[in-house]
Amino acid sequence: MRAPSIVISLALILFPSMAFANAPSVSNFSEGTPVPLELHLPFQEIGMIARADLGGDGIDEFVVSSGLNEQPTVVILRLNGTLIHTFSPYDNQMQSGVTLALGDVTGDGIADIITGTMVGAGPHVRVFNGYGELQQQFFAYDPTFTGGVNIATADINGDGTREIVTAAGLTGGPHIRLFSQTGELVTDFFAFDPADRSGMSVTRIDQTEDGRDELVVARYGFGEPEARIVQFTEQRKAILGEPFRLYQNYPYGVTLFPISNQLFGVAPNGHGGPHVRMIRADGQPVFDSFRFDAQETDRILIAATGPETLLSVTTSPVLNVRLDKHIMVDISEQRLSAYEHGVLHKTFLISAGKWPTKTPLGEFAVMRKVRWLDYRWFDRAGNLLYNLPNVEYNLEFTRYYYIHYAYWHSNWGHPMSHGCVNAPYNEVAWVYNWADVGTPVLIQE
Repeated sequence: MRAPSIVISLALILFPSMAFANAPSVSNFSEGTPVPLELHLPFQEIGMIARADLGGDGIDEFVVSSGLNEQPTVVILRLNGTLIHTFSPYDNQMQSGVTLALGDVTGDGIADIITGTMVGAGPHVRVFNGYGELQQQFFAYDPTFTGGVNIATADINGDGTREIVTAAGLTGGPHIRLFSQTGELVTDFFAFDPADRSGMSVTRIDQTEDGRDELVVARYGFGEPEARIVQFTEQRKAILGEPFRLYQNYPYGVTLFPISNQLFGVAPNGHGGPHVRMIRADGQPVFDSFRFDAQETDRILIAATGPETLLSVTTSPVLNVRLDKHIMVDISEQRLSAYEHGVLHKTFLISAGKWPTKTPLGEFAVMRKVRWLDYRWFDRAGNLLYNLPNVEYNLEFTRYYYIHYAYWHSNWGHPMSHGCVNAPYNEVAWVYNWADVGTPVLIQE
């Protein structure tokens, strides 16, 4: 796990079940001055943070959701970091991470909590009141899509009630949809080329202060960190503004954050330094700051109403640091993972070589793909030691070493082979069809 780098005085309070976890770094400023902060969180990885008045008393709260490999949890905190309430927005088996946005989507004048999922789960949107009570739910896209869904709220027609804005997550197209709180589609559009599969981040501004919001959209995953402003006609037709660049020479995607009517926030999704910006609708930054050590490579999340009041936290990057299509085999975990454009597309337990015939370590590449292969091994005297005919789905990554199906055992997660990488049938079939000759194969401990 990541070692935290504390920027200011910090006491992060974890519940006993998570006391072993490393804390995320936290930077908090009030009126431009660093102040100590205690965050009472029952999880290590953070999915999203936001702030709004959930109680209708004129005082904002922080809302924090859990990230990858955590039980799905939403935590409501006072601005001093003390706990108000927690609830579970999804079944505990859904541990891909939770996205969220705040805003009055029910028309009662009080902000609601809208949740979505991170990559690995379906685009399931749920609406909760400030007490964590479920009000409505729907799927923003095809339920079989597992790239997750990013969320915002915006009032595009000026009626005082915000629409729920959804953006397809990683591996999804630039498809932005707006819904009523009942899940009825209001309008939709493609923010960039429909063939783009980087996923989108989205937030709101009201640059003319006319009560009718505009959207800001940007690439969430691999690609140029471009954004554009989207206005709407009275007939709810989207008018796309010209794209503008948020960072230079940075391909790992960004997350957008609501700040005020005139400003939106942006921060890198990892591997790019802790560079937080607040930007006007015309693309001009009014605030540039490195919230942590300049060498910080984690993802940065922020919640703010302006430069003087800014909460920043770190969490794991959205993408893998290596962006090319490749296969990673971790011998220590007995696990194979397949990545492309920084996105984990498949991961599963395997059985690598056991002593004294261990799987070789290093960086290789798929040399050839053979659908069916017979494996025979002889000793120095020429005696046949084993004969395994008709082995399916074979990817040779260095001479005589293959990733392949193993029909003779199912003891995945434990070293079993004479040096090859044994894998379950359905999973290795997927890798066989996905990988190309020349695809890098990294074997590491």
